[in-house]
Amino acid sequence: MMVVYDLICDSEHQFEGWFKSESDYLEQNKQGILCCPICNSTLVHKLPSASYISTKKSQLVSQKNMPKKSRAQIDRIVKEFSSYITANTEDVGNQFAEEAKKMHYGEVVERNIRGNASVDEVKSLKEEGIDVVPLPVLVDKKKLN
Repeated sequence: MMVVYDLICDSEHQFEGWFKSESDYLEQNKQGILCCPICNSTLVHKLPSASYISTKKSQLVSQKNMPKKSRAQIDRIVKEFSSYITANTEDVGNQFAEEAKKMHYGEVVERNIRGNASVDEVKSLKEEGIDVVPLPVLVDKKKLN
């Protein structure tokens, strides 16, 4: 299961972040690897969730009053997202950081890639001015059984 937060940077750019847990969000933010996809600012914080925002009538917006997506709808959206990423990127596995650097410095042809990188590798890439975007880990439920 993933935790999705609405985030905002110090330049007021709003975006969404997907994390394994609250502690994963806190750790990424503390280490400075969480950044705005628009301006690369690392001064990022969570926006209040919808269940805590007051309306003009001073009523709380409750999640139970919000339209709910069925489990099947959510599964379909996640599957479409996963299919799009898979179809439009090359999986370079554990060579992600190395390939991203090669593209950044013009050593290889630029292309859309995905793969694995440690927290330290992501931090190093960002320090070199290389944009990286963490993706949610999509689990194939059939492989879990």
